[in-house]
Amino acid sequence: MYERLLDKNHQPSDEEYIAYCGLMKEYFIELDSFLLNELQLQKIMRFPYGNQYGWSFKYTSKNKLVCDIFAEKDAFT
Repeated sequence: MYERLLDKNHQPSDEEYIAYCGLMKEYFIELDSFLLNELQLQKIMRFPYGNQYGWSFKYTSKNKLVCDIFAEKDAFT
């Protein structure tokens, strides 16, 4: 696992979140666009599972969780 955005007291902006993905940010942008535009999912930023996981984008369809995407240093999960 790479370094994640773990500061619960500072919610990153969308731009900070994407920039943190570094080398993989273009892939994140493409995946995010697909999930929002093609699959019509809803997106919200949250700090879901505790201090070891950090900030993520939660994608849902009709209030059902589809996935969480965590920004990591030069990556995402």
